[in-house]
Amino acid sequence: SMASLILHGDLDGHEQPLSRTLYVRPILQPDARDWRRRREETVPEKILVVDLIHRAVRRIFEGEGKEPPAARSVCIINLSIGIKDRLFDGALSPLARLLDWLAWKHQVLFIVSAGNLIRSLEFGVERDKFRALEAQAIQDLVIKAVAADARYRRLLSPAEAVNVLTVGALHSDRSLDNNVPRSVAPYVHEELPSLINSQGMGYRRAIKPEILAAGGRVVLLECIPMAPNATYDIYKGTLSPGQKVAAPGSILGEVGAAWYTRGTSNATALTSRAAAILYDVLEELRDEPGGELINTIPWAVWLKALLTHAAEWGMAGKVLDSILRSPENNRQFKEYITRLLGYGGICPNRVRECAQHRVTALSGGRLGSDQAHVHRFPLPPSLSGRRCWRRLMITLAWLTPINPAHQGWRRAALWFEPPKDFLRVERQ
Repeated sequence: SMASLILHGDLDGHEQPLSRTLYVRPILQPDARDWRRRREETVPEKILVVDLIHRAVRRIFEGEGKEPPAARSVCIINLSIGIKDRLFDGALSPLARLLDWLAWKHQVLFIVSAGNLIRSLEFGVERDKFRALEAQAIQDLVIKAVAADARYRRLLSPAEAVNVLTVGALHSDRSLDNNVPRSVAPYVHEELPSLINSQGMGYRRAIKPEILAAGGRVVLLECIPMAPNATYDIYKGTLSPGQKVAAPGSILGEVGAAWYTRGTSNATALTSRAAAILYDVLEELRDEPGGELINTIPWAVWLKALLTHAAEWGMAGKVLDSILRSPENNRQFKEYITRLLGYGGICPNRVRECAQHRVTALSGGRLGSDQAHVHRFPLPPSLSGRRCWRRLMITLAWLTPINPAHQGWRRAALWFEPPKDFLRVERQ
């Protein structure tokens, strides 16, 4: 499923496949103790997951035993897993610590799923009254129920890692139909955060997940046995809606089956696909005048910056604001909503090329302790001397070495000072 999404995207979208090779290292297997038809995937019983991931990454960059490195040129590693019984509770998990160290050592970008929380939703409304509600009223109840359930929806290890890019899911896909009988659509609007997302904040109140990407539309099914109040389960089957992916087996004798799935794993795979496309853009820029700058810092940092720079709250921010803001949370509402949205849903096409009224500029370098860089950009002639609306968006990204002996963990902290006076703009 993940390889299908990375190489082809949502199959209902009919996108062009990637031109690059995908290196796949399976780390999960069906759980022999699971009696269900689709057994849950898990790490083999007698292997530590930290050791397994370490060996897998070392095999890519350093080789293992007498085997040479398998794919030393890899710049992006997709990790669509989450340890469901290891919720983030303030301290970094062993696997998150490992990823931070590996990201710095090999200067590679790990793109990690925030984790799925498949919990029933109880709405505090009688069943018959809930069934009679209009779609907009159902959306309001679902958003409030998910927000109120925050303490059970913390990040799953290793999503809290500092050097990785953590991805949540948007309630969005390319499927056209809802083929799940008696199901209820939770949202009127697409592009809202999925109701199965794990939520932030991250380590030392860092913004996590940083970005959201399409993760498939989720539908609800009424619980059996029925309770007095409306209680609904998350549909976990393979019918649409959702994202169409390659699947094992065959359909009607044809080799190459497909089914529909949803979740933060899917969103992470599509983010890795976007990163691969942006990698091609960086290669084109490298061959342009001034392109030698690209090779001065790790490409993982460029990709981390570009993916996040292409994110925005959009309609989701307005919808959540209208439903969740109250006098009690008004002062902390920005942090409150950031737990759900991070920096927002990504739109990679915004940074792939410039537009008539938008330019994306890249600059970077290496800094030592107590050092600073000044980056100068000429004001475009179309803005010079004119009184008009203007917006400057700055995204700063870096990889940090780690300090295991200190609770601060990061050895490097960076910040920027925008030229507000020069541009006559105010920060929002």
